[in-house]
Amino acid sequence: MKMKGLFKTIWVAAVAFVIMTATSCSSDTDYFGLDDVNETYNAERTTRASFIDCSEYLTISSFDTKDWSDEDFNAFSIASYRIGVNFSKTKNMYVFEEPNGKYINISDSLYNCVIEMYERTNSFFNSSNNLNGAMVSRMKSSAMESSSGNEQDCVPAAICHMGVCAPSETEIKEVCDTLFPGWRTLGIDKEKVEGLIRRYTAVRRYYDMSFCTSGKHQLPNYVITTNIKQAHTANAFFAKKNGFNSVIFCHDYSSSSQGDIVVNELELFSIYVFE
Repeated sequence: MKMKGLFKTIWVAAVAFVIMTATSCSSDTDYFGLDDVNETYNAERTTRASFIDCSEYLTISSFDTKDWSDEDFNAFSIASYRIGVNFSKTKNMYVFEEPNGKYINISDSLYNCVIEMYERTNSFFNSSNNLNGAMVSRMKSSAMESSSGNEQDCVPAAICHMGVCAPSETEIKEVCDTLFPGWRTLGIDKEKVEGLIRRYTAVRRYYDMSFCTSGKHQLPNYVITTNIKQAHTANAFFAKKNGFNSVIFCHDYSSSSQGDIVVNELELFSIYVFE
């Protein structure tokens, strides 16, 4: 009987210890709120992600678009859709629904690349000194020698870098000096871009991506302008056209350039396709 009593005492003590340990851990977690926060956050992210296919893990091979393969451009396009990149008319900028790539199955490098390239585009959309389709970037170049701002040269810069019959930078700037005195500070109206291009080559003007089929397309530095009050002109070198989020990749050769930018099809004002 004494032996049974001893075993019963040990068993009760063990059960009590387990219960106390579990209760203690639960109290600590509730105090810091870590599990509750994570569970709520996970639910929010996975609920949104459940509406789109995130089964394929996506990443990129490099941060430099010059080194990208078609697969890298494709990954970027899909990632921008998963992130939920949309243009906000009230904020006049691209906004992002996902705060990181964890719950949409993309790498940190790809997530950061998407955000950075769209933020470069945002810097032009939100220029404060825009007149007649010109732009002044909020970001100042470290090479600037004057506090008055960069020359408003996005139009001539794009034309002298277009893929067919491009004039020299000196030539196109001389033409702009003749036709649009004051363009260096005021910029050039985006409606005047087509006439400038046609001085050098025949083009057909499109307002969307209807000139190409769905899929990936290398583009010969077509001149494009954006459909935003603070318009910007650049050179389209690649496009990923699809049903959910057609993306146009552009080289920005203006004096305010911070690198390549991206524009969604809905924010395209004009693209000039060589005939």
